[in-house]
Amino acid sequence: MNDATGQNPAGRRTGTIHVTTNMNCSISLDGKEAGLTEDATFTLRNVPFGRHLLEGATHRHLVTKEIFLSLPELNIRLVLEERGGTLVLETEIEGCRVGIEGENYPCPATINNLKRGVYPITVSGEGFQYTDKVRIQNNQITPYRITEQVVKEKETEAAKRNYKHVLEMPETTLRDRKRKVSALEEILANENRFELTKGIEIHRHLMQNIRQEEFAKETMSKAIAVEKIKKKRKYGLILSILAIILVIVAGTSILVIQSNRNRDDEKTYSKALQSGNPADYDTYLELFGKNARHFQAAHTFLDKANQDDRMFAKAKLKNTPAAFEDYLNTFREQARHRREAETMLRKLKVKQDFPDTLKKMGLVLVPGGSYFMGASPAENSAKADNLPPVWVKIHPFAIGKYEVTFDEYDTFCRETGRSPVNDSRFGREKHPVINVSWNDANAYCSWLSEKTGLLIRLPSESEWEFACRARRMSIFFWGNEMDHAYCVSGRKKRGRTRPVGSTEPNSLGLYDMSGNVYEWCQDQYQDPLSPGKDEKYRGSSYQFFQKYDKNQSQNPVFNAWGNRRVIRGGSYRSSDFSCRSSHRAGALPETKRSDIGFRIAVTIPQ
Repeated sequence: MNDATGQNPAGRRTGTIHVTTNMNCSISLDGKEAGLTEDATFTLRNVPFGRHLLEGATHRHLVTKEIFLSLPELNIRLVLEERGGTLVLETEIEGCRVGIEGENYPCPATINNLKRGVYPITVSGEGFQYTDKVRIQNNQITPYRITEQVVKEKETEAAKRNYKHVLEMPETTLRDRKRKVSALEEILANENRFELTKGIEIHRHLMQNIRQEEFAKETMSKAIAVEKIKKKRKYGLILSILAIILVIVAGTSILVIQSNRNRDDEKTYSKALQSGNPADYDTYLELFGKNARHFQAAHTFLDKANQDDRMFAKAKLKNTPAAFEDYLNTFREQARHRREAETMLRKLKVKQDFPDTLKKMGLVLVPGGSYFMGASPAENSAKADNLPPVWVKIHPFAIGKYEVTFDEYDTFCRETGRSPVNDSRFGREKHPVINVSWNDANAYCSWLSEKTGLLIRLPSESEWEFACRARRMSIFFWGNEMDHAYCVSGRKKRGRTRPVGSTEPNSLGLYDMSGNVYEWCQDQYQDPLSPGKDEKYRGSSYQFFQKYDKNQSQNPVFNAWGNRRVIRGGSYRSSDFSCRSSHRAGALPETKRSDIGFRIAVTIPQ
């Protein structure tokens, strides 16, 4: 493998770029040739961090790629493709231009790297314009020359096409024939570069036809005028009678119109009544004005609607339970914004009652803060998915004191018509619920949110670890050595869960944050230690956090790629290693296991 190194600017970090190609070629970085590949590989060393332009080329193939180096090592693959062809535009006429592929070029010009194919072009200059086609071959030069002779030939071709089109014009009506004669006269007057015998004959024939038809039309018009004069007196009496009939018909029409207006009035007003929308009442008054049959009722409704809107706007401005209750009590069932007001009132009461709700639901308030997420300094671990530690900022939130129990989950199943989940003979009631998927856990959170009015969800991975550590950076939340007074794991009581709260809590008062059952988190997970063939098993959600500078990772949730979801905390059958505060694992969202449960988190109402 060839090596190439560059002079490092003082104080700048550098890295190495490993390049693989689909063929041997020369490699250039930022316009400077670096060397030739060997076995389709090349290594660039001491490359400064930042944006660069990488190029691979042979005499017949080329590829360029913009890269950004921000890691000590970067792997890049270049796929060279055959170079395009070149179009050379030549001319002996000054001021002409050629349009191709949406671009306009002054001639002479050379257009490089066009892909193989047939391209339409537009050639224009003073007093002329025509279209043509050119065929481009890869790695070949295609000349195109514009001369006076070419321009004349193209103009003649265009004139012939126009002449052919005129000859094919229809002759059905007198108007069609006049239009065709006009077009022929223009051609006969301006074009003499090709044979026009057929056009001359058609023009002569049509002119005779038009004169005969116009003479016949004029004769008929005069005959009709004479006949009208003869019949004028005869039909005088008839016209008088018709006038009387018209008066009667007009009167009847007025009555019909009035009847239709009344019907439309009622129809429009009924629509407004059904919709209760002020816009429909406005439309009704605009259509029928002061003559509207329900003018007063429509005005009364609009006055009440305006009063309703003003009072609701004031309630929103005050944003207090009393203001919304006053609005709802004033207008009751007729309140136009009843649903929105009830929703906002419920949210305000939820926020007001939040401290009491925390106690009733067994929730613990976790103050916000910042911490290093990942392996603690005391850990001797080389696992890639929790190193290096990342500085993360967490907003305040609430989390369940205990893992969700069978008692709680069975209530959810009964109310939603779901089948109870299997307890694997460990016991129900206060035992943590097991054999629930990530999707089941989210459905439970949605159901509980609907019942309480709170935003209940699964904790994010960063929130879970922050709550577990409770501001301690030891291996376990209680210290650096395993203590089964705090943890139900594989070394004790192997083979089954224990009721929640059977062990000692952490300093926040949270139980079973280590052991008993794994707990689902919101985040997606990918394990770098299990690459496999499927892309969904590569990378690590933890690497997502490493893209952020200190104090920039605020409440991060990883939802970028991958199918698996994070599980944290270890379980009754886990080793001590898996019960560490920083230990990370993942499972597919449809997974149901006897060692996976969950606990809820709550977003604090704003």
